[in-house]
Amino acid sequence: MRVRPLTSATARGALFAAAPAPIALIGWWRGAAAATAGAEVLIPAGFAAFGFAAAAGLLAVRPAFSRTIAGLAIACLLYVAGPSLVVSPAMTLLLGVVLLLAYMALRTVTAPGIVTSGTNADRARPSGQAARGAAGAALALWLLSRLAGAANDDDPIGYIAIAVSQGLASLLVLRWAIVFRWVYPRRALVIIFALAAIIFVMWQLSHDWWRYSGIAALHSIVVLLVVPGTSASDDSHTGNWWDPIFGHPERLFVATFAVLCTIGALLLAIPASSADGLPIAIEDAAFTSVSAVCVTGLTVVDTGHAFSPLGQGFVLLLIQAGGLGIMTFSTAAIRLLGRRMSLRHEGVVARLVSSQDRSQVFNTTVRLLLFTFTVEAVGALLLFIAFTLQGIPLGEAVWHAVFTAISAFCNAGFALHSDSLVSMNGDPIVLHTVAILIILGGLSPAVVLAIPSSLRRRRPIPPQARLALVTTGVLLLVGFGTYLAVEWSTTLKGLPIGDRIQNAWFQSVTLRTAGFNSVDFSALQPATLVMMMTLMFIGGSPGGTAGGIKTTTLGVLVTAVVAAIRGRHEIVIYGRRVSIRTVFRAAANVAASVAVVLLGLLLLTLTQNMSLRHASFETVSAFGTVGLTIGGTSELDTVGKVIVMAIMFIGRVGALTILVFLSQGARDDADWRRPEVDIDVA
Repeated sequence: MRVRPLTSATARGALFAAAPAPIALIGWWRGAAAATAGAEVLIPAGFAAFGFAAAAGLLAVRPAFSRTIAGLAIACLLYVAGPSLVVSPAMTLLLGVVLLLAYMALRTVTAPGIVTSGTNADRARPSGQAARGAAGAALALWLLSRLAGAANDDDPIGYIAIAVSQGLASLLVLRWAIVFRWVYPRRALVIIFALAAIIFVMWQLSHDWWRYSGIAALHSIVVLLVVPGTSASDDSHTGNWWDPIFGHPERLFVATFAVLCTIGALLLAIPASSADGLPIAIEDAAFTSVSAVCVTGLTVVDTGHAFSPLGQGFVLLLIQAGGLGIMTFSTAAIRLLGRRMSLRHEGVVARLVSSQDRSQVFNTTVRLLLFTFTVEAVGALLLFIAFTLQGIPLGEAVWHAVFTAISAFCNAGFALHSDSLVSMNGDPIVLHTVAILIILGGLSPAVVLAIPSSLRRRRPIPPQARLALVTTGVLLLVGFGTYLAVEWSTTLKGLPIGDRIQNAWFQSVTLRTAGFNSVDFSALQPATLVMMMTLMFIGGSPGGTAGGIKTTTLGVLVTAVVAAIRGRHEIVIYGRRVSIRTVFRAAANVAASVAVVLLGLLLLTLTQNMSLRHASFETVSAFGTVGLTIGGTSELDTVGKVIVMAIMFIGRVGALTILVFLSQGARDDADWRRPEVDIDVA
């Protein structure tokens, strides 16, 4: 496992803010064991806290000795948490992973954090790195304590430890903002203003320690976003803290989705979003937000009954924004306001919307939005007619039609009916309208619009679009035939022959990308489950709203296998030679995706009390952002929800995109080549 190197200043700040962690675990231990901590716990906890603080002080001058002390402190910390770890395998796994990564990062510490010469920015850098490290450690401790239950209402020790950690981090940040306010005036102003605002809000709140700590954690997020951690230039120069994100398409893609998920969770957690006026649990709000932004459809609460109309509206906005992407809307807004995009923004958006010509980025974006809204409007109209014919009141029919149309086109699978579309499995208008919306959204507007454009110009359809169309058609037919044959006498039993056929077709369409269901999944045959998980893993097409490894990836790899069997040295698709780089990316995409699914399945089986069948289906459904479930979602605890949220997020942005996001930059190929070797692989 490769861990990005830390500077000693970053590590010092993190160790400094992590010193109260053992004290937080005493609160956890006392709450879990219902006993008073004695000397056998207080002494190791005190040594661990002192060890972290001492390691922070010695890291710059005695790094090897400092790492030894930190290792001993981690051992003492594990001893303090021991009684609770024995009865909680989920928290054992979580805490073990966190401590392992922390120690591995500590061993990569590079470069002393003291700078006595250079520019003002160079002298400010170590202090900024220490502030960022402390803020990151305080935020991590808060998240860990929330998941582990270190802070409970019966024992305030956990809250006090978290408050001390956040206070230490705030002191380092405030020191940086005051000492180097002339170097980074705007950033220092943001930090001080944010801290003052948080203190004011906390002053106005009632005595609620959890809200106090949660609001204080927001300051850590602001610090990580604003305080420069590298040699960022002064505010008066061209460099900006957001350049590493906005100048990198993959990082921008991941960052926008992460920000959207966070905003959505906060909006859904407010009382006004709840149907009963009481705020839903933050983990349920976060789960719903991630599921909506990642257009998955897995839910732990009933969307139609748990959320108010405002909350349902927030869910719908998250689905639409997650389906099309924030950059699509921002590009259109910039041009509509009469402003020009920067060259960097233009290049990033060109890659995100798959535009080959940078000069056509805006036109491509406008066509994409027009196509999306037109298709959704037509679909909503047809669904409104169908819902009205079923006797649904006018206002309710309008809202349900709009919600279902957008959810279907974005392949989200959210429905306002508790049974999804089971109660409408005999309505051909509903089933086929939703199916067409799902197919168009899963193909991506770029592929769909390429067809009339090619016909109008009398040119062949581009190879990528043809590959996506052919692969999609084959998968739809395979899914339809398999489902119809296997489920004819089980889940389809009792339906007229015509309804059996159209429901089998509908399930073939929805199980690969969307997540609506028109039949009861509780009686599915094992063969059907295997087929469904296979199609969910494949997913939709690039540029569309579906997840999975993508249809074009499957097409490229199948073609590569055929070429290998025939002894060919080139891969040809529709008269065009596929580059070896494309094959490498396809193989890497599949390998990374398999690794994510297996890791997610391992974590669920370790931490959740559910069958392998439920865990497997849930994992693949989350990764493919499909949203179908056979009952596993309702069995998830807090840790399970976090695991599934991570799988959904990775499935939406792509496992390979996550790897590129974490990479430090690709290296150019050398001009020379190494000797070639043949290795037996089959």
